[in-house]
Amino acid sequence: MADILSPADNHTILVHSFVRRIAQRYFTFVAARIALVIGRWFVLIQSAKHLDKIDFAALAAALSVAELLRALADGGVDNFSYSRLGGANCRVRVTVRTAFFFRAVIATILMVIGAAVHYFLVGELRVLPVFLLIGITLAQTTSIALLQKEAQFSRLATLVGITLVASLAVNLTVLLSPAQLGLMSMLLIAPDAVAASAGLVLASPAISKMLAQWRRARRPALSILRSIASKLAPISLVTMLVMIYSRLDVTLVLPLLGSIAQADYSAGWRLTEPLFLFLSIASFALLAELGSVSSNNAQVLGTVLTKPAAILPMIGLLAIALIAVFVVRFVAGNWIGLSAEASLLAGILAGGIPFRVANTLISTVLQRLARFDRVLVASI
Repeated sequence: MADILSPADNHTILVHSFVRRIAQRYFTFVAARIALVIGRWFVLIQSAKHLDKIDFAALAAALSVAELLRALADGGVDNFSYSRLGGANCRVRVTVRTAFFFRAVIATILMVIGAAVHYFLVGELRVLPVFLLIGITLAQTTSIALLQKEAQFSRLATLVGITLVASLAVNLTVLLSPAQLGLMSMLLIAPDAVAASAGLVLASPAISKMLAQWRRARRPALSILRSIASKLAPISLVTMLVMIYSRLDVTLVLPLLGSIAQADYSAGWRLTEPLFLFLSIASFALLAELGSVSSNNAQVLGTVLTKPAAILPMIGLLAIALIAVFVVRFVAGNWIGLSAEASLLAGILAGGIPFRVANTLISTVLQRLARFDRVLVASI
């Protein structure tokens, strides 16, 4: 007769299995992000080096505004959906389906209004393609979420390959073409557009199944939205607070110091942003995995993840932050060729990354345990 496992053995098996699946999810998330960033980051850095500061400031400002509107359109749906997607072969919950469709409608509206208002206020037609990212990015995140739910790692790998080819093609075009604001705007969104289209095709079986479930639903959509509003509202507020803080180039620097200072800040920010994105993706992998296990197991795993004493990790984060400041400043100024002001800002912004990553991981555990109120208070 087989030995009966003790509670401690079951706990160890649960944690080991969890770590293995987290690693799978993380590498598919981060590979997709790297494939995208290779294109977007290269376009932005080349724009910072070769466009005049006024044109680069216009491009960076339009991108920051589009990202703020994208966060507003998301309305907390991304984090909410990952925490409740469920495991493979399970039906997508009615609350998640409704949140997806609600987000699609809001994104379309904000995409049109944002572009129109930006053109009315700024009068720069050449940067308007950037606002397509509002809808494009949300199409990406929906398809990737459904592929992650079904653990379709082979399809995710295909998506990564397609996106990588698109990004490399964009990089080649940037190198061979003269730097022009309109061209850079189009090239900036090209990898995302390809990734969104490929993602929707690869996730089409799951999307079709979700649409069929939507058509059969008897409960009114507005009633469902009201039932999840209390959960979406805090996540949405947290997302907007983080985005406003992250996009200080348009929320603070531009109105106070002008477009030249904004160009330097934007260059430094865009240089360091991919590093934070790659590390913070661990929070989505964590949330996706916590969302696929039972509430009891999520409670156990959450306790394990938040158990270590706080003082030692904080000392380690401080040491990493100080190293990041000097390394990134040196690389930005001596290897990449940014201005002295942009290089200094890049170093300072890099110093905050370790603490921001730690914050996203802790917030993820709190979200899965439905402690959205604590996340909101911490963000404020």
